[in-house]
Amino acid sequence: MKNLYVIPGWCDTTGRKPYSELCEIARKKGYNVIKKNPQWDEPLSKQIFPIFKNDVIFGFSLGAIFACMVAKKSAHKKVIAASMSPVLDVPDQTLRMLGRAVATDCKRFKYGGVKAVYLYGEREVDESLDKIRTLAKNAGSHLKIVPGGCHRLDTEYIKHIAREL
Repeated sequence: MKNLYVIPGWCDTTGRKPYSELCEIARKKGYNVIKKNPQWDEPLSKQIFPIFKNDVIFGFSLGAIFACMVAKKSAHKKVIAASMSPVLDVPDQTLRMLGRAVATDCKRFKYGGVKAVYLYGEREVDESLDKIRTLAKNAGSHLKIVPGGCHRLDTEYIKHIAREL
């Protein structure tokens, strides 16, 4: 059976309704769903877990960054990175809000090197989109814009993620 790892955004949990909906769709598609709720006050680099070559890993926002960190360490089938936070482009004040451990990990993390499907909400389009577009192109990846989407895992966004499973 193929596994799908689901990683929520910062200070979020896979127990919330949007993640539950996504997990149910994945189960209907034949996935064994494994929910991963990071300890957001701990270094992400110390929470990396092994995945296998037939596994798919999904992350939203800061969870997308964590998904890419995990994917860099293990063989995998696919990474779906939704609304990946542009942590390298934000002011130090915002990084401090994440906490020292997570902020330090994020500053050390280098975008790229992970082939993935990058999803980004149309209404989140800002200067970081160009960086994500370049990242996707350099990694031989795809960038897909979710029409009308914003930085929120809503029903329309979930439909786009489901198409990638």
